[in-house]
Amino acid sequence: MVRMAGFPAVKTLESYDFKFATSAPKRQIEQPVALAFVARKENVVFLGPSGLGQSQVYL
Repeated sequence: MVRMAGFPAVKTLESYDFKFATSAPKRQIEQPVALAFVARKENVVFLGPSGLGQSQVYL
């Protein structure tokens, strides 16, 4: 599905630079990865200033 989507690059959480994005604590970023929000039927929205990577896809 990732290939079909045509993303310019595949990003992983392991490659995310937490030192660069200091306003995005690692613990907060890792919580949605557990997918518990799916069972609770909740949405996840990443908000923040430009350049923090919230629009990138992480697998």
